[in-house]
Amino acid sequence: MGFQLSVPLLCFAVLAVMQSCCHAKEERRMFSYFQQMLQITEQKVGAIGDKQRRDMETLNSGLNSRIEERVKHLFRKWAGMPEIPIYCPYPVLSDKLLETSCKGVYTEGMVCKLKCPMAIHLIGTRFIRCTRPASGYTGYWDGDGDGEPQCKKPTCPPLPAPNNGALVCDKWSGGFMCQIQCNEDYDIPSSPTFPTYVCQDNGVWNNQHVPDCVYREYGEPLRMPKNYYFTGQCHPGHSEVKNSFLDYAEARDICPNRAHCTVENVEIKCGDEVGDEFEDDVFF
Repeated sequence: MGFQLSVPLLCFAVLAVMQSCCHAKEERRMFSYFQQMLQITEQKVGAIGDKQRRDMETLNSGLNSRIEERVKHLFRKWAGMPEIPIYCPYPVLSDKLLETSCKGVYTEGMVCKLKCPMAIHLIGTRFIRCTRPASGYTGYWDGDGDGEPQCKKPTCPPLPAPNNGALVCDKWSGGFMCQIQCNEDYDIPSSPTFPTYVCQDNGVWNNQHVPDCVYREYGEPLRMPKNYYFTGQCHPGHSEVKNSFLDYAEARDICPNRAHCTVENVEIKCGDEVGDEFEDDVFF
């Protein structure tokens, strides 16, 4: 009697063969997937390696250049040879108001003092030095302090001039302080204080109200000190207005340098000439 395969056994054998085929396909798919991942990983590692290699080459190049310059410097010093002179270009400053004390040839080690015109406040570094570079023979300017140097001018909005008067401001600090003056026939309204205007660090005037000068009746006493009045018609070159402002500034110790506190550095802004309403009513 020969070997006979029962139906259940046959089904089991077929199922085993099918599972074997499925496993083989799954293994091939996974193997292909792992191959792709390996290739991607190798590419990323290669790219990182290339970047690291370029960075290292750049670092080595800069380091070798510095070492070479240092060796040359020590050799010249040992051999008693003169140093190769280093020159700096003309200092170009970002703030056009800045002035420098340097003149002539800008050689290594030269120190230039920075300053602002008149009494405008300087913030940031006050000195720059001509410095030897790590490589090459063209020097550069290096500051001695923190921050970009700049001339700090007041940033308050412009004030209006009073009617029948003038708004007078300094130019030696860039418009830090102003005063109003009235024509001798006019006066400010009754007030316990006399208007003084100072531009504060927050960009706001300490006093933002500018009163108009009103007509003063004949025989009515003056309300303000004499340096708050001027004679004649207001105009930008009125010497009496300017000199009164200078006296006003000097009396309050806000004129840091008399060389700067001159009539040329006083700015006058004239208000409108407005007729007196009472006189107009009488006239008509």
